Amino acid sequence: MYLVYLILILFALIFLSRFFLIFYGAIKELNNNKNINNQTSKFDGFISIIIPARNEEENIEAAIRSAFNANYDKSKYEIVAVNDRSTDKTGEILDRLKKEMPNLVVLHLTEESKGKDLVGKAGALQIGIEASKGDLILLTDADCEINPEFVNFYAKVFANNDVKLALSYSLIKGKTLFDNIQAVEWFYLHTFAAAGIGLNYHLGGYGNNMAFLRDIYFEVGGYRKNNFSVTEDFVIIRAIKNTGANIKYLTYNESSVLTLPMPDLKSYTEQHRRWALGGLAHHGWVAVAFIASTLSVWFGLILSFIMGWYWLGIGYIGMRAIADAIIALMPMIKMKDYKYLTTLPISLIFFQLFELVLPFTLFKRQIVWKGQVFKQ
Repeated sequence: MYLVYLILILFALIFLSRFFLIFYGAIKELNNNKNINNQTSKFDGFISIIIPARNEEENIEAAIRSAFNANYDKSKYEIVAVNDRSTDKTGEILDRLKKEMPNLVVLHLTEESKGKDLVGKAGALQIGIEASKGDLILLTDADCEINPEFVNFYAKVFANNDVKLALSYSLIKGKTLFDNIQAVEWFYLHTFAAAGIGLNYHLGGYGNNMAFLRDIYFEVGGYRKNNFSVTEDFVIIRAIKNTGANIKYLTYNESSVLTLPMPDLKSYTEQHRRWALGGLAHHGWVAVAFIASTLSVWFGLILSFIMGWYWLGIGYIGMRAIADAIIALMPMIKMKDYKYLTTLPISLIFFQLFELVLPFTLFKRQIVWKGQVFKQ
């Protein structure tokens, strides 16, 4: 009997250790960046916003216009839109926008111009960055809209020459319950990534909101010199982090982007399968430890119910829910975005149920993205 109690205590301690580690890392990173908004100096070089696009006719114009309407001197930044072999009207829309936006550069890629060594989104990013003029590179996606202060805020961040790479939050724009659940999850996932930076470990980040100095990007070889991954953003974060560079993870509305949710459960599952495969490939023992800490809650819950200690099983559920809620609430409070509070309880239930299904999808190693097939 006592052995069972000890095992249950051990399961709880394993999960709580993860929670407190992430909580500490996230608080540390918040404190590291708390004075950025008060900074008056700005990056004095030229800035390039790189937007890769493949078959994005429904979204590309909103993305480009949000970048063009940024609260920043138009003569000091450019927008480089990379039409990655689109088969829809993406290219036509970009050409039309080019006529009215003097700081918009449009690149049309073909199979021949892209080449076999630059596959997927990483290839489009590489070509866009090589063609750009910016000393500071800002990345976002064709289904995103940047905050009006996005460029201005990153210019403040990189006024300090010690900063080499910075990331920030992606916020979901949507109206349905499923959209709102994904919005809560993005808060949660970004906080994990921010905590990694606070702990001086690259847990990850998201390429739809990332910025780095041109020099450091080419110093690490860019996407040409680093191995292909279905999570291309992680590749560059890791490469730059490994140089010992100073990296920041920003929890500010001004540095955020609005992105689209996955439209249905199937595409949502594929997105998470891609992230999971990329994470397992890059994180090694850290990924194993994360999985073990998640399973510890489920093992504790099952063992409690087997023993008939239902109150303890409920305690495990409550422990997990409270811990996850705190992680998701931290950025919501910092960014004063409270509209998802009513969605939070059902989101936590959804995440716990979905994590039981996701591992069974990982046996398939093939990833299909924008009509292209990759293997991780």
